[in-house]
Amino acid sequence: MNKHEVILTALACAFSWLQVNRINYRPFNCLMCMSGWCALIIAAFAGYGLYALLFFPLGIFAGAMLEGVIMKYL
Repeated sequence: MNKHEVILTALACAFSWLQVNRINYRPFNCLMCMSGWCALIIAAFAGYGLYALLFFPLGIFAGAMLEGVIMKYL
C-alpha cells in the first residue's frame, strides 16, 4: 500500500466513522483527528515502521482539507 492509498483510506475510514455511522467518542469526534489516527494505524499495519508517525500530521492535514470542502459545499 503506497502513501497515497494510506491517506485516502484514512479519509474514507474517518468519514464513514463520523458522518455515516454517527459514532461520537471524545478523542475521535472530529474529521481531522480521526483521519490522523486512522492514517497512523493503517500506515503502521502496512509496514511503514517508525515512518508511520509521519502519516499522523498528513492525515490531519488531509482531514482539514476535506472538512473545509464539506463545510463549503454541503
